[in-house]
Amino acid sequence: MKTLTEEQEQEQRAELLDEFGYLESHEKLQWVVTNMDLLKELGGYERFLSDAYTSHNMLMSTYHFSPSTLLKLFKLADKEMLRSHGDPLPDDDDAFITLYRGVRDVANKARIRSVSWTSNPNTAAWFAEFLNEGTEAGVYTATVHVDSVFLYTNDTGEEEYVIEVPKGVKVKRVHPMPEPKQIK
Repeated sequence: MKTLTEEQEQEQRAELLDEFGYLESHEKLQWVVTNMDLLKELGGYERFLSDAYTSHNMLMSTYHFSPSTLLKLFKLADKEMLRSHGDPLPDDDDAFITLYRGVRDVANKARIRSVSWTSNPNTAAWFAEFLNEGTEAGVYTATVHVDSVFLYTNDTGEEEYVIEVPKGVKVKRVHPMPEPKQIK
């Protein structure tokens, strides 16, 4: 593999930033996948993954990716570097957090353990109801250690945690479903 000079790397970073900036939010995650090797080589994978995943209107484009693919994308990232692009997590190494996930079709079991969760049950209910097409929606809860968190952001008021639900952690359905609360 050809080694780039520092100046060439800076030029490539600038080109990538420029290209990324012109993309619609629903195109960004696919762009990160397409450019993953170069982004990792240049040290920008975590930044672009964070920006792409948390982009406005990202919700619809994540449905083009299976929950297992989304998890793989986050597992390929340096967790500390990825976290540096979000809001701070609790400092306590023994901290457990209770999170909620809204699922618009509870029959789709893979979606129940997917990566996007919130600390607000009403926000989870909103996502469960959002664009529901007549399927049975539900809110689920799990308590996980902060080590399971790849990224936390509250840019849009969602209190979003991107996590891996560890094997052995029980995910339970919340009954009754909380009152949906639309985010900003």
